[in-house]
Amino acid sequence: MCEISDRVVEAILKAGSIYEVGGAVRDRMLNRNIEVKDRDYLVCGIDYRELSDILKKFGQVDLVGRSFGVIKYTEYHDDTPCTFDIVLPRKEFSTGVGHRDFSVTFDPGLKVEDDLLRRDFTINAMAVSLEDDKLIDPYGGMTDLKNKCIRMVSHDSFPEDPLRMLRAVQFAARFEFEIEPATLSAMTEHARLIKTISPERIAEELNKMLTLADRPSIGFRLMLENGLLEHVIPEMMEMIDVDQPGGNHKYDVFNHTLYAVDAS
Repeated sequence: MCEISDRVVEAILKAGSIYEVGGAVRDRMLNRNIEVKDRDYLVCGIDYRELSDILKKFGQVDLVGRSFGVIKYTEYHDDTPCTFDIVLPRKEFSTGVGHRDFSVTFDPGLKVEDDLLRRDFTINAMAVSLEDDKLIDPYGGMTDLKNKCIRMVSHDSFPEDPLRMLRAVQFAARFEFEIEPATLSAMTEHARLIKTISPERIAEELNKMLTLADRPSIGFRLMLENGLLEHVIPEMMEMIDVDQPGGNHKYDVFNHTLYAVDAS
């Protein structure tokens, strides 16, 4: 299991604070017994150069994400390389409709709560302090996990990154959660913005839904309900209310296809 080493955590805690963030926290709170492949960490109270200098003492540092306050850090566990994204707290401001149209400000003085505000959904907007294992949950993520609810953190969530709408249906299918009404309404309002997202990013989310969900049909039905389907896979719209040849089939082509996908 790849987790950042205690000696690195201890060195960071001498100057600031460090938190685990992202999907690993969500899955831990869900008690999901799965191997976590990607762990992300947030460091507060230390500037970029000082953090880089600390990490260089223990492993390899890649500053490829410098403009976003991101360091890719690799250390070796029994000759096995483990790479983590370690980030400084930041705020993001949308400057257009594309996912790259952002102005990013990273500031080591920002609180962890400020950084979590930019996350997509409350279930992903939690952090765990590596100092005392305390859960930081300013936006009600644990409550939504218990209620099996997907809720946007901010009303600006989907205009800032329209791919989040597809992530919502992917999570709904994968965890068999409900999308709460205000979030679902916002998705319907902004569905057309999904056309600004590259095919590669869309394909990645669809692949997760198809491979990680027991019933991908949940996601496809949500996409139909909120208007995403006509923009993402318009060919599927042509299946609706189309009878199958032979006259002995219970479902139209659309529903038959979804049942077949679930069974595969």
